[in-house]
Amino acid sequence: MRGGTDYFSLWQDQTLPVASALGRRAQAQKLVDDVKTAYARAADENPRFQGKVATFSQNGFYDGLIYVYPAGLGTDFLSMLGFTVNPDLADLAKPGERWTRGRCTSSRRSAWPTCWSI
Repeated sequence: MRGGTDYFSLWQDQTLPVASALGRRAQAQKLVDDVKTAYARAADENPRFQGKVATFSQNGFYDGLIYVYPAGLGTDFLSMLGFTVNPDLADLAKPGERWTRGRCTSSRRSAWPTCWSI
């Protein structure tokens, strides 16, 4: 796949075209609207989330590394709840690179945006 991070397209942007292809666009639009409403309700019911910094990681550790995602790559659910996705992650690695033990190295085999070892 060209660009690698296309995998991280928004869930709505994946749901609606697939539903259209299956002849179920109206049902999918209702589903998208219902999910957005549910997240808005959850955010309203949990004002303590507003502005708190959150970090979204891939599962757990793998080969001594933990993979984390900057804003926009699968983190929209956190933003919808009112969290601020950890802004310190954006500069650690550029797309197609990985940051390991304090240095950034090219990683052709992975589209993951950021990783570091602890």
